[in-house]
Amino acid sequence: MRPANAALARWLPSKSRVGRVADRGSLGGIRAMFGKNTKNPFSDIGRSPEAADYLALQLERLMALPLTTPAEVKSWYGECDAVQKTLQSQFPQFEPFHEVWHFFSDADIRGRDAGYRDHQHRLMSEYVQHLRHDKQDG
Repeated sequence: MRPANAALARWLPSKSRVGRVADRGSLGGIRAMFGKNTKNPFSDIGRSPEAADYLALQLERLMALPLTTPAEVKSWYGECDAVQKTLQSQFPQFEPFHEVWHFFSDADIRGRDAGYRDHQHRLMSEYVQHLRHDKQDG
């Protein structure tokens, strides 16, 4: 039964879509519903080896900067702004992995929340490894 609210109905799976996957009755149907996603999670656009090297180095440098005082957070944002300007001027075709933009804008949160800091640093460290080992366009 579909909900009366049309906006909500758009987000719920239709019986026909769910039924088609479930009715396959095969391993293919199960994979379609629960299979491991093999797509690279670090998709970006227009990456060159030079852009990859630059961003990897800068992400590591930014992660090493302290964020314990308001002055340090302000300084971090200044450093980050310089990195973003360089990316835009020297590598205008490069659109990094979208979580980089969250990293760039959330220094104040990382300064207050160690769990969030650890999460973002882990994600950025993984992306740095990706940049260093797969330097062609993602």
